[in-house]
Amino acid sequence: MDNLFQNRTFLKNRQSKLFVENVSTESLARKFGTPLYVYSETRIRENAKRLKSALEKSIPHSQLYYAVKANNNLSVLSILRSEGLGADTAGPLEIELAKKAGFKKSQILYSGVFHSDVELKAGLKAGVAINVDSLSAAKRLLKFGKPPLFSMRINPGIGKGEAFHVPVSGLSKSSEGRSPPKLRESGVKADKFADLVFAGPDAKFGETTENALAGYKLAKKAGIKKFGLHMMTG
Repeated sequence: MDNLFQNRTFLKNRQSKLFVENVSTESLARKFGTPLYVYSETRIRENAKRLKSALEKSIPHSQLYYAVKANNNLSVLSILRSEGLGADTAGPLEIELAKKAGFKKSQILYSGVFHSDVELKAGLKAGVAINVDSLSAAKRLLKFGKPPLFSMRINPGIGKGEAFHVPVSGLSKSSEGRSPPKLRESGVKADKFADLVFAGPDAKFGETTENALAGYKLAKKAGIKKFGLHMMTG
């Protein structure tokens, strides 16, 4: 895995004393106290560059978004922004944190689960791209306003390595809020998709294809011009 988890040069052992980025951990402890968690800017930048490089080899002109929920430290967010990453936010406070870290609204994606009316309105007020997880959320969002980009989270109803086909007719109707049904097998060998990682039909995230199409039609009718598509990988 390209030595992803190996310690790099930012960690040094100098006469049995640990240094991080050429700074003694003893001096850090004296200055900030313990317990103390220290981040390496060098390692963060290396990881960001490696991820961007790997993605661009397969998908040119792609854009990575960092999940603010993973670590909302403003310094970490600022470093990742300077490396060209966007910010994936799950709530109004995370949008504000992303803005404080210097992300422009065009670099922020608002993607959450079961957003309340207040949270949807906050996303619209922030002027960021919004990704909703259900048809009901789409209807409520469009009632309040229009985001610059409208996206829906879809559950294709398949798990890792399963055979499937994707026509809408292959999905039986299901009431909103329930897991989408498993797609019928179409004779395709399961191992053809062995390298794909999907959460499966019982995933807690995502809409059925039918409901998602209904949501996109409503958004288009409302005058939205830019659209996205989101899928939970596992």
